[in-house]
Amino acid sequence: MESGGLQPDFPQTVLERQYGDCKDKAILLISLLKAAGIPAKPVLVLTKSEGHLDPTFPSWKFNHMIVRADTPDGLVVWLDPTVRYCRLGEIPPDDEDVVVLVLNDDGTSLLDRTPASQVWDNGVFMDIKAEIHSKSESKFHVTVRFQGEEDLEMRNAFADATPKEIRDYCRRMIVNTFVDSKITGYNVCPVDSLLTYFNLSFDFEVPNLLQQQSDLYFLHVDPFPTMSDLSWLGKDNRKYPVQFDFPYIMRKRVDVTFDSGFTVRDLPSQAELKTPDFEYSSSYSDKTPSHILFNEVFSLKSRVLPVRDYEAAKEFFNKVKKQDDSPVVLVRK
Repeated sequence: MESGGLQPDFPQTVLERQYGDCKDKAILLISLLKAAGIPAKPVLVLTKSEGHLDPTFPSWKFNHMIVRADTPDGLVVWLDPTVRYCRLGEIPPDDEDVVVLVLNDDGTSLLDRTPASQVWDNGVFMDIKAEIHSKSESKFHVTVRFQGEEDLEMRNAFADATPKEIRDYCRRMIVNTFVDSKITGYNVCPVDSLLTYFNLSFDFEVPNLLQQQSDLYFLHVDPFPTMSDLSWLGKDNRKYPVQFDFPYIMRKRVDVTFDSGFTVRDLPSQAELKTPDFEYSSSYSDKTPSHILFNEVFSLKSRVLPVRDYEAAKEFFNKVKKQDDSPVVLVRK
């Protein structure tokens, strides 16, 4: 909503020129919904990135317009028509959990609050199969499903991506300790198909993954450590809260097979960590003499990390990082 441009264009005008700002698209969507028999209203929003609306004095501080629709069965659906790949009933993080002004058809208005997505609404779910070889490249097949706000971010990121950009993205996902990783193939679901969550799968090879020290062999089975970089935490005490875009969960399952000439000597210990704002768990199981299964779950439960919880968060992240850095120890039979 541009300052000085408060009057939306007629829906027909927006259709004819194939362009409109937030209020143009909102009015067009409302017209289409009403034509289909679905009541809908324009909603004035001050997005999170622009500040906070005081409910006791909702002055003209709005910078965006979205839509509220009411289905025949009483369900309230919030829609942001400016977002290209947003699912029905989902809105981007900047629109979530904010006080808004709903404009009624009779010229009155009322304050409301947009919904806030929860941890399980937004997720990254990874399934990884690894074949570890001591004398040739180790092979990985990765399948990732993105859900909720993560789904929206990925669709926007991949909307116009070239094959090289997709390969580069896959390579950047892999932690630097997997030196000389080579992407050998990938597959991306159509970004404009909202019937399923966004899926990305790719294959890569890594030479010399087993690191030998004396008669021991060290193996890192997870190419995507949860806490690969903690530089953002800083060393000093924090004066202000940490703001997160949205709560989310990341779940990984790594199925590892390795050469039959090796056996497991030590597996990293199981971890269970929890703070008011974060949860983490990881576990290894030695299924057969040449087969390991690794499971890991990390969740961010809060949108704001208070200053009082900052030291506990630093301790939490450092423990997760230590767990990430713990290798499986193999020996030759």
